[in-house]
Amino acid sequence: MRSSPGALLTAALLLAPDASAERPSRDVFYVALLAAAGAGLGEIETAAWLVRGPDGRETLLPWPPASQRKSHAWKRPLPAGAAALLHTHPASENPRPSVRDRDVARRIRMPVYAISRWAIYRADPDGTVSPVASPCWTPTIDWTVARRLLAVSTERALVAEASSGGPRPDVEGAVR
Repeated sequence: MRSSPGALLTAALLLAPDASAERPSRDVFYVALLAAAGAGLGEIETAAWLVRGPDGRETLLPWPPASQRKSHAWKRPLPAGAAALLHTHPASENPRPSVRDRDVARRIRMPVYAISRWAIYRADPDGTVSPVASPCWTPTIDWTVARRLLAVSTERALVAEASSGGPRPDVEGAVR
């Protein structure tokens, strides 16, 4: 049975708490988001919050579908437990975080990940941009590896519950 990219996006892998900055199991989040964005070949961006629960487990909270090409906006308060913003960049665009992505990271005080078929980059609140290593990107995404990851990971999936609360400001027109 095959899952649709949208179903894969709404599913989130349960991860054990870990003190490391990058968790190898986040690869399923990167792959699911890119798959939901038409494998990164379309012009519409897809985004989700990486939300950490009280027990340290992480899930994805997808944004509503984008209404504009090459841009996406979240017009509500940040969800409770938000730890990072993940979003896709179209293959036709620079895979690195844009100036706007870096500004958003500073404003929301958390990392913003730019995911494209070419690479994954992380923009930190201090303005640092760094590549993110993933076994699925060698050097571009390897869909054979990515599909195996999704097949295994979705068996342990959990749908993230939406939260409209949070003490942080709205993120208007957050990614581009």
